[in-house]
Amino acid sequence: MENRNRNNLSLHIDTLGDDLRHAVKVAAESGYAGVAVGISHPQLAAADFGMTARRHFMKILQSRNLNLSAVRVGAGVMGCSDWNHAERLIHQTQRALQMARDCRAGVVVIYLGEPPAGTIPGNTGRAASKSGDHNGGDVEAITRSVMDEILASGDRAGIKLALSSGHAAWLASILKKHVSKAVGAALDSARVLAAGDSPPEAAVKLAGIIHTWICADAVRSGGATQSVLLGSGQGDFRAVADVLDEQDFSGPVVVDIRGLADPSSAAGHAARLLLEVMQRKSSSSQGG
Repeated sequence: MENRNRNNLSLHIDTLGDDLRHAVKVAAESGYAGVAVGISHPQLAAADFGMTARRHFMKILQSRNLNLSAVRVGAGVMGCSDWNHAERLIHQTQRALQMARDCRAGVVVIYLGEPPAGTIPGNTGRAASKSGDHNGGDVEAITRSVMDEILASGDRAGIKLALSSGHAAWLASILKKHVSKAVGAALDSARVLAAGDSPPEAAVKLAGIIHTWICADAVRSGGATQSVLLGSGQGDFRAVADVLDEQDFSGPVVVDIRGLADPSSAAGHAARLLLEVMQRKSSSSQGG
């Protein structure tokens, strides 16, 4: 990440409440250069949030010298477990792509869900994400169908896509034939921890195809994952930063503070830690 600086650092603002103006203010005052939003954010999902409202949102961002770095979408914890969830993900992705075009977002980040159990090395049980009556083969087929539709929609929209899952090896395998400047992976530290993997190791598994880093921290114990302040959990963000630096990753980095008691304070804390790491790496590079 030797070329990465503050301009690549964004805050996922959904957890700051329904008031987008307030959330943008927190991001700007915390030191971020951009924001990321989920397409299901109450204000974005409102029936009256049309083109005029989107222009107003852009003006609010510009008044704070911020950009919209990413629009995030996902089918929830069920992922692509059945066709109903798959259709929802496709529909949400199409909405996110339109939002990204209207508001000049850098990338649409899509959570695909988790793989069938049979596709995870060493796991011979049922699917990683609950799949009802569907077996692993069904989930795999649905996921690939969803992939085809999502990639075609992204191509038509001319928007960069970054797909995520907690299982990095599986994600790398399904992206292998599709990776390009417009299609890649999102390294989601929280999802990776929830899946029982290490974010630095996941970054290695996704080497060369990471378009976005969703930076968060958590502690996993007994199968449960709890969000914590950046730097106080098992996410090892400094090690992730080192791995990404070796891969010439150029961002964006999206800080995700969901699940924390005081998100505004957590946003500032995360920005200070990450900007310190970025500055140190930049100084080291110039010195070399």
